[in-house]
Order: sequence, then C-alpha cells, then structure tokens
Amino acid sequence: MKYQKLRKSRFSSLLIASAVALTGCGGKNLIEGHEVKVNIDPTIVTQNSSADAIITDGDVAIKVLGAEALKSKISTGQLTSKIGLRDLIGNGKVASDVLGAGPVQIKEDSLYIQIPVSLIGQGHIFGGVITAVSNHDDPSIGGLKLTDLPPMNVRPLLMASADGAQSRSLVLVGCQTDCSETSQQLSLLALPVVAQSTDSDKIVVDVAKFGETLNLMTLLDPDGSATGLKSMGTRTTAVDMSGGTIVWDVEHQMVPVDSVEGFPPVVTLITARYYLKLEASLNSSFVARKQVEGVGFFTTTARAEQLITRFSQTEFNGAPVHYFIKNVPLEYQAHFAEALDTWNRTFTDEIGHKVLSYEFVSVDDPKNPLLVAGDVRFNIIEWDLVDKAGYGGLGPSIASQATGEIFSANILVQGPTIESIYKKWFNVIPQIDALMVAGNQPAADALLIATRHQIFDQLGEGKTQPTQSLSFGTDSAAKLRFRHNAQDDRLKDRAAARTDFFETPQGYTYDSYMHGYFIDLVAHEMGHNLGLRHNFKGNLLATADGSRPSGSVMEYLNKNFRHIDTVGEYDHMAIKYGYSGVEPGIKNIFCTDENVISVASPALSAECSRDDATNDPFNYNLTVLDRALDRLVAPNVDTAPTWVFADLAAEVSLRVTNNLLYAPSAATNSKTWLNWKKEGRPVRAKAISNYVLKTLHKKLCAVAIRRAPDRKATAEAKDATLKNLSDLDSTVAKIAESMQLGTSLSCSP
Repeated sequence: MKYQKLRKSRFSSLLIASAVALTGCGGKNLIEGHEVKVNIDPTIVTQNSSADAIITDGDVAIKVLGAEALKSKISTGQLTSKIGLRDLIGNGKVASDVLGAGPVQIKEDSLYIQIPVSLIGQGHIFGGVITAVSNHDDPSIGGLKLTDLPPMNVRPLLMASADGAQSRSLVLVGCQTDCSETSQQLSLLALPVVAQSTDSDKIVVDVAKFGETLNLMTLLDPDGSATGLKSMGTRTTAVDMSGGTIVWDVEHQMVPVDSVEGFPPVVTLITARYYLKLEASLNSSFVARKQVEGVGFFTTTARAEQLITRFSQTEFNGAPVHYFIKNVPLEYQAHFAEALDTWNRTFTDEIGHKVLSYEFVSVDDPKNPLLVAGDVRFNIIEWDLVDKAGYGGLGPSIASQATGEIFSANILVQGPTIESIYKKWFNVIPQIDALMVAGNQPAADALLIATRHQIFDQLGEGKTQPTQSLSFGTDSAAKLRFRHNAQDDRLKDRAAARTDFFETPQGYTYDSYMHGYFIDLVAHEMGHNLGLRHNFKGNLLATADGSRPSGSVMEYLNKNFRHIDTVGEYDHMAIKYGYSGVEPGIKNIFCTDENVISVASPALSAECSRDDATNDPFNYNLTVLDRALDRLVAPNVDTAPTWVFADLAAEVSLRVTNNLLYAPSAATNSKTWLNWKKEGRPVRAKAISNYVLKTLHKKLCAVAIRRAPDRKATAEAKDATLKNLSDLDSTVAKIAESMQLGTSLSCSP
C-alpha cells in the first residue's frame, strides 16, 4: 500500500505562562492579576521516509527518523546496526518470552525514535488513547474516541535474548494489577532496537511494534461483530514530545469484514496516540488519598491499595489545571465558562483558591488541530463537530496508578446532535400549544408523539460494543482491562437518550433552557474530570418548591430539572475531602452506579436510583405514572387515545419497577432511608411492603382508568383503549413475576 507523503509541521514543547497574550486565542481571566494562556509550539514529525528531525524538551532530546534517513545514517557511519549490547546492558539476560526476537528489519513505512540511554531505567507511565476515526457518520465508530489502555507504571529496560544473538529490545517492565512493592515485574511489551550511536549513548527503536502488538481494534473487536470491521494492518504516522512525554500515533487500517476479494474495500482509519510519560514530570508533592465513606471518587485500578484520582492543586506559575475549550459556538461559550467558573467558586470556598483556568479555541485557530482530545499532554473540552457518538457528553480522565494524580482529562460534547434534538423539541411545542388552545388535543398529542419518535430515531443509531480483556506479550499474568469509555455508564451522559421528551419546562425558550442545560452537562462531566463519581442520592436534597432540584451536579436529572441543576452541597463536601483531606461530616447522602437498586439487586436502597427526582422519589414516580395512565386511556374524551402503549412503555415500566422495589428494599434498608417518612406512610418493613403494593394497585386499577373504555363513542375507540390497558396489564404482570409478587397487582376481580 502506498501512502501519500505527509507535510511536516513544526511545533514542540508546552509552556505555561502567565500574562502572555497569543494572537487569535480568546481566553478568560481566571486568576486575579493574570491572564493565563498556554503557548503551544511543538514539532510533530509525520510519516515520511526521509524524516530527520530533533525534538527537544528541556534537557531531553529525541531524534525522529524515517526509513531512508535511518539507512543513510547507518551507511555513513553516524549510526551502527551492530549493537554492542554489553556496552549498553552489561551481561544482563532476559526471559525467553520477550517480544522482538530475530533479525531487525527496517520498514519503509515506519518511523524510528532515537532516544538517550539516560532515559532507560527511569520510571515512566505508558498508555494509549484512540483520538481519531475516519468514519464520521457511524456512532459505533465515533464512540471509540477516548477509548484507552489504562496507564501503566513501567520502566523501559534494554534486554537481550537468552542466546545473545540478533535479538535486542527496549522492554517495558511493570505490574498490571494488585501492584505493591514486592509485586513481580513483568515484561509487558518490547520494541526492537535497530541501531545505536557510535558513542553508545543513544539507541534507535522501531515504534511501529506498538501498533502491531497493541492493535487496539483487533483486541477490542476481534471478530468484527461490534463494528463490522477487521484489521488490515497498522503504521506509525507521527511522533512528538513535550511536557516530559513522548507521544506517537499509530494508524489502524480497517475494512469491512464482508469485503469481497478483488474489489477495493472502503478503508476506515482509527488512530491511537500512545505515550511514554516520565513519572518525574508529575508533582512530587502530590498527596495520595484513600476512598472514604460519604463521598465517591474514581480510584486507581492497578494498585493493591486503591487511591482516589484527582488533579494536583499545586500552582506552578498559574492555575494548576488548564483547559482548552474547542469549537464551541459563540452563543454557548458563556454557558461552558459558567460551568467551569462554578467549580472554581467551589474550590475557592473549600480550599481557598481556584484550580481551573481555560481558554476558548475557535475552529479556525491555528492551534486547533494541534490540540487533540486524548493527547495526555492536554486537558480538552471539545464540541465534536466531526464524529457522531451515542452519548451527550463524555468525561474520562487518566491518572498515575502509583499516586492517583490525574495528568490528563477530556470532555467530548455531541454539540451538533444536542442542538438538533433540542431545537426540534422546542420548535414543535408552540404548535402543540396552539392546537391545545384550539381544543384539538388529539392533534397536539399526535404531533408530540411524532416528534418524540424522530428524536428517539436520531438517538438510537449507536450500537453497543463489548469490553474485552487484553493480554500483552506472551506472559499470561500481564493482563489489563480495556476501557471503552463511551460504553461506561459511570462516565457518559446517558441523559441525552432519556425517554422524557414531553412538554418543555414552562416559561423557557430554547435559548434560556440550553443556558442551564449546558451548564449542567459540562459541570457534570467536569466533575468526572475532577475525579467525582455519580451521586444518585443528590435529589434527596432537593427543595420542596423545586428551586434546587438536587444537592449534587453528579446526579442524573430529567429534562424538567437538569436546566436548573448546578454544583451542590454534596459536591462541595466531596471536593473538600479530595483536595484538602477533610473527611465528610455527613456520610449518608451518597450512592453511585454499583449501589443502584434493580430487580437483580433488590436488597439495595430504593432511594438510590438513576431515574427518580425530587426529595420524595416514591411520590414522584406515582405522579409520572399518573400522567402516563391518563395518556393511555384519555379518560376525559370519548375518542380513542392518541397514545399507544409502546409510546409510554419505557416510562410506565420504569415508574412501576422503581416503586415496587421499595417493598424488598424495606427489609434491609428502610431504617437508612432519608425521605420516606411522610404522613400516612408506615415505617416497619412488612407494613412498608404492603403499603407499596396497595398504593400501586390502587393507582393501576383506579376506576377512572378501568372504566375509560366504556366512555368511548365508537367501537374502534373502545378497542384501542382496551388494547392499551391489556398491554399495560401484561407489562405489569411481567414486572411482578420478575419480582416474585404473583398477582398482587392484577386488576382482575
């Protein structure tokens, strides 16, 4: 396969400077007395057989060579392929399972890195992130962006094969899981050493080996069942270094699994950006902390002792954490800014100073293409103009597994999709209101139903993809869980795909609603970036009048509430612990994903649900169920209901299940419930169970609901209403059966 010669763009290290203005870069003054900007001036070397460039990063310099340049330097004696391994590693030997054995071959379409021997043996962090895809219209492909190999603490070592013959490799040695001081250090991955300098203080390695051994697409989807693609090879396309980090891009060439031989297939390119980051580039003053009861942080996964993940708050000539905010349209920039400002106010309240600075980077800014979401040297919030994905927002971060210090975080926002969906919703509401004023309720319902179907069709294009276990090298102990972040409910904004597109909040226009919506979305994902997990008890702190819908922006709220949600008291408490070590004073207002009650886990707390709202979730579920039942039978008119059960099945099932779960939960959790005690409700577990069943039975079997078919003017209208009730009863019966409740909810005499 021939590749088009790519241009070389010159730019190199990342410098943080205060009071430095850059042309074409609109920023915001977040630190008093300073306008903080980040100057980007790297030297990316792209795939080119004649590439010959030096990249410097302070006292460290690496040389990037194309195949022809490498051959030329060997032929002229500047480098030698006769590697004196004794000079480099003494008499060391390595186990026979190290990769890279055999004669070294110089590949025409690869890039080679010449690195100082002084870097060998030093602690590094190694990983990789998918940063780009070429198929922009398939959400299952777009959802691969920010998929990553979790960071590994490694040491690069030079090793020879047991026979001491032609094999020589730069081997990454480290520990994968349950790591401690005495853990066995395994050979995780090896790069062929193809040459060395004549003074033996530099070696040249073939970074293409990463792409061959760690073909992310083959490992993620080995048979192509999820993406419909199979791998046709990889190549290294670019190398860069800054901030104590070497990065290189590996391009994976994918074709359809059903490609016919003899016909040119459509090639999909998926790019992963790998990195080797010096541990010394992290903050030596960072304080590692353990998880504590009452607040929830993401934790390290490689250590035997888990540590929470968070940014360092040490200030080095400016705010500790700088974000580039890419591509956000001007009309929404104030909303994004307010989301970060809200967190800065929280930090100021709890630890005494701001942590975040940021600058907006426009589409036409020369820096825009250089700031790649997933590049661990940057923190980026990107309005994704190019790729579709099945989430609204996604906010993963990457942290040192030794300490928990976050060194890179990103947020992707499906901006164009969100705009399209919400404009569609708000644009149709005036028409619906006009029909209702004219007394044409059926036409108003029909228009709302049609709009909801259009929105759901637009949201339902994504495909689910499995998470796989990966194995590096030939050592069976060297295994690592692959992180497909877009499929991780702990990280993505699933609220974009909720079923609650009904009436828009009263008094709100599209513009006023989206102001609050984007503050909530970005603040929520920023919370993930800062280390925080979901808190599904946040709504229990809501005010009775609804002015404050939750005590945590890490809650999931439906569309009647999320536009007025913001950072709350729980979030303040969590930040205070994570960033200053002060443990929470209240420890019963937090629950997260694995604590969510379900039919499969009925012994958990019924107050921990992703899909409730208000400070009285049980009553909220009844209120929503009331509205759905009313739509199913249209009790106040003699015509057929416009809604069919399929339009409301998800909402009905959710509300019935959520409330039924209070019954089994009562036996183990009722004494810990915060907001159950209301007038008329029992407090003993058995009585609670009976109350729950009777309350739901009364609601589902209400006379007005059951007699609605008899009020219809035509046989067709009556039959349509009876069909909705039959579908309702069938669904409720299945839910009751799954919870072993028999016929306790049956409305039959």
